[in-house]
Amino acid sequence: MTANTQLKTALEHLPLFRGTQPECLLLALQEAEIREFHNGETILTPTGFPHSLGIVLSGSVVAATRYSCGQTVLSVIAEGELFGAASLFGGESYVTLLTARKATAAAFLSEETIRKILSLDSQAVLNYITFLSGRIRFLNERLAILTSGSAEVRLAKNLLNLDDGSGIIPFPDGFRQLAASLGIGRASLYRALDTLTAAGALERDEKEKCIRLLDPEYLKQL
Repeated sequence: MTANTQLKTALEHLPLFRGTQPECLLLALQEAEIREFHNGETILTPTGFPHSLGIVLSGSVVAATRYSCGQTVLSVIAEGELFGAASLFGGESYVTLLTARKATAAAFLSEETIRKILSLDSQAVLNYITFLSGRIRFLNERLAILTSGSAEVRLAKNLLNLDDGSGIIPFPDGFRQLAASLGIGRASLYRALDTLTAAGALERDEKEKCIRLLDPEYLKQL
């Protein structure tokens, strides 16, 4: 499948264009910029970002925040999903670091293009507001993870959020970043991992620096 075909398919399934006039989709097809990234390659940084809305065409993107000792993974953006909305409409800073999890292709719609689309159709405006509301709910869920009860519950919620559907969640910098993202110590994290491993819900691979989800339903029930 060519990149242009991937773009057309992704846009047609994007909620942003649901119920909109054909001109909106045509404009996006004409003005989108497609870029390809290698595994681990930086896509956006807090100091270097285009004022554009990104769409993952293939592969996946890891969103993380940097801190003094490393970084905290916030989410994994899968094929067909959007990123970069915070850079639009007056965004003078961007706090998230985005990197390609594997070979990844992404399309970028500039702020100017998004403005044109929103001016063409009121349904596009409603769709975009709905998307932004979803991002607010996501951030609220992340706060809930940080304030939820036991380390096991925090860990379960976080791993389910980071899973891109493969059931394999990499931690290239080791599990220290996971402990930091959960707001717990490494000892508490390893106790939680041991508990969930004993329950058959997951397994950790220290050599490959990843966690494999064996029973996502068990984690959801927590």
